[in-house]
Amino acid sequence: MYQVLVISENRILLRQIWQWLANTSNLAIHLVPFSTDALTAFSTNQVELVIIDANILLPYQEILNELTGFSWNYGVLFLGRDLTSANYQHPLISLQFKQLNQVNLKNSLNNLIEQLNQHRPATTSKLPLTILKSATELPYGTYYLLWVKTYSHSVKSITIKQLQKSLQLKFLTLIKPNHPDELLLLINRAQLNLQLNFTQLKEELTILWGTNCSCIYRKNIISAEVKQQLIIFKRLQNLSFFLKGEVLEMPFRPQINSLNLTLIEQCLTFSQALFTGNLQSAQQLLQNIYLHQIKPHRSFIALAYLRLQIAFFVYLTKNQRIRPVAWASPTLEDELQGLLKKPFWEKIKYHSPIIKTTLNECLQVIWQHFSQGWSLKETAVQLAINKTYLNRIYKEQFHLTIAETYTWLRLEFAKIYLCFSTATITQAGSAAGFKSINYFNRVFKAHYHTTPKVYQEKMRKEGKIGYYENYLEPSQWID
Repeated sequence: MYQVLVISENRILLRQIWQWLANTSNLAIHLVPFSTDALTAFSTNQVELVIIDANILLPYQEILNELTGFSWNYGVLFLGRDLTSANYQHPLISLQFKQLNQVNLKNSLNNLIEQLNQHRPATTSKLPLTILKSATELPYGTYYLLWVKTYSHSVKSITIKQLQKSLQLKFLTLIKPNHPDELLLLINRAQLNLQLNFTQLKEELTILWGTNCSCIYRKNIISAEVKQQLIIFKRLQNLSFFLKGEVLEMPFRPQINSLNLTLIEQCLTFSQALFTGNLQSAQQLLQNIYLHQIKPHRSFIALAYLRLQIAFFVYLTKNQRIRPVAWASPTLEDELQGLLKKPFWEKIKYHSPIIKTTLNECLQVIWQHFSQGWSLKETAVQLAINKTYLNRIYKEQFHLTIAETYTWLRLEFAKIYLCFSTATITQAGSAAGFKSINYFNRVFKAHYHTTPKVYQEKMRKEGKIGYYENYLEPSQWID
């Protein structure tokens, strides 16, 4: 078993590497989101393979210098910078982000292992006989497997009883690991009094052990597979440094059925499909939303929401061949047919898989929080990424800053309010996320060369806001 230490301030990258390597039997992964924890994690676990994200503002040279003070042999994999020419006494490989994928990452680690000349066979983790025996004697059924690491608190029997009571668990098997701050539980699904919600679970753990608490769980494991899952979790128990305060579920690929999603979920899924390049799914979702959500319910809110999403995609991709924001079709069906024929259905060419993942999560945060007045700072905190790095890769991809994107979204959202509701200028600016009416007026005039009041009066006078009035209720926009 080789100990692998991953150091990065980009939690999206940490999670991606975890997913790529989590099921690799000969590697024990340690994730460190703070550079200050790197040396402690390295020495505690006697790490043999170190992965450093040098593309973020990490003091990687200082970390390398400190690592030379340890006696054992180890290899280093650098991400984002080419340091192969550096005069370093340990094996070192560099991997650019545009080359970073699961295959190249594993090949690089295998190369380092060969250079270390430590040809140790991959072995299966051994569990105490009592644990395997208790797993064998479990009643037939389906289980939830939960591992908790509390860091700063010891796990006491009274807190376990509180957890069982708060989650209304009738049947709970406790497997006590060697460390006093860890907990391994088996929960019989058939005897749950309620569906175990992951958000609720995290809230209960936070109440019992504070925010500095991590958990991993695997749902729906049949009793015949529990023993094998325990062997995997034995390796997880040895993680001394994890994503502190974060919940990280074992990798899985959800199956999305658009017919079972709410309208908002369908719109978010549509946006995600656009930006990830899954254009066929995006077109199917678009048709479903127009014909089965907007038209039957006569929902102007949904129509305006979806139109803004499409305009947002066109705005970011800088596609000048289409102007869908005109919205001049006589019926919803005509508008839908026009959109499906437009040339904006093209995949975005991202610079690397990691950049794609990071920016897609960033866009989802921007879309869901622009009306709350969020800025680059709040976005970076939500993603747990250095804000300078986040803004740089965003601008390199879309030729816009995150601040410019927030401003554009708020202005477009405010225009919808001004045209299709009875909102005042102050209400429209506040609903769009502007913190003061003076700032809203100033920004609006700078972009559109007119004031919000004059724009509202002009649009209503010209009658350009009356599309689909036969079955849409503009007054629905504001109660």
